[in-house]
Amino acid sequence: MELYSPIREEFFRWCDQTVLAAMETPGMVLKQWRPRKRASGDGYELVFQIAVPGEEPRTHVIPIPDKYTELLDREYPGPEEHDH
Repeated sequence: MELYSPIREEFFRWCDQTVLAAMETPGMVLKQWRPRKRASGDGYELVFQIAVPGEEPRTHVIPIPDKYTELLDREYPGPEEHDH
């Protein structure tokens, strides 16, 4: 895996901006995030949880733009692609 690439940097910047846009209430905290393959198998979505301290986290699911699909296919191979 290549540690630096322009598309990888752009993807993580997109993730940061997407999560920050969802954190509309001051004091909200990001609990976790991850890309996952869409149920249809076509493309990816960003799944993340944010919470106000003392409250249950809310889960958000945002479609990831298709231009990042090739990057995510390389970095997050499906279980069938592992050599275990």
